[in-house]
Amino acid sequence: MASLADVRSDIYTNINRTSSTAMDAVVDLNINSACALLGHTISSIYEEEFWYRTFTSDDATNTVDNFSLPATTKMVRTIDLVDTTTAGEEVYYPLLQVAPDDLYDTDKLEGYRTANVGYTTSVRDISGDGIWNRNTFMRGGVSTIGRSSRSGRPEICARVGNNLYIHPYITSDYVGWKLRLLLVMYPDVLSDDADTNTITNEYPYALVHFASGLIWASHFHDQNRAQAEFSIAAQFLGSIASDDQIKKLVNIQSKIVY
Repeated sequence: MASLADVRSDIYTNINRTSSTAMDAVVDLNINSACALLGHTISSIYEEEFWYRTFTSDDATNTVDNFSLPATTKMVRTIDLVDTTTAGEEVYYPLLQVAPDDLYDTDKLEGYRTANVGYTTSVRDISGDGIWNRNTFMRGGVSTIGRSSRSGRPEICARVGNNLYIHPYITSDYVGWKLRLLLVMYPDVLSDDADTNTITNEYPYALVHFASGLIWASHFHDQNRAQAEFSIAAQFLGSIASDDQIKKLVNIQSKIVY
């Protein structure tokens, strides 16, 4: 496992320069720039962590239905509603992730069932003003529903920006329950000398050469040396991509077997 200090030291060796306070700042900036670029472009480079949010009485009182996620969240992999009030065990209820557009589409998600399909109703009143009644073009022919009716056990959710929205919001019966999310995160910024992230843990050589290329290009203005470093980094990144494909194939085979 390589730390920020390890990567910085290897870069100094690679670019044949010595450490100084000013140069350390340049190197650290380019290391974190490389972390950001690699984390955004290589799908197999990411952090993973569980994130929890326990429901409070204020959530029920204030009808809170959205919660802020960590700033570096790349993707929400799974979401569970956890019953922590059952004696002796925790009970998990998976939440369905939907598109934000579908979160409050009550006809689809609230479980309404009528004899009507699509955008029509069973009542087509043409005896009055010569048009179908106002319900004709309501989805499924059901009436609108107020927000006050959307309380209970959360069942669906959607991510909007860095906020998680749940539906419905909780009643007091669910105070003490919690959300558990498995998050895929962009690689952590390296601030302290001992800091590591997935890139320094698994692929430090790619990081060293890529950051060296950025330094040659942006600080020393030597495009030839920069391209040479990027070329070496690309070979390491190519091996990462191959690894990623192998993992996908293994997962496919596991699903077939099991």
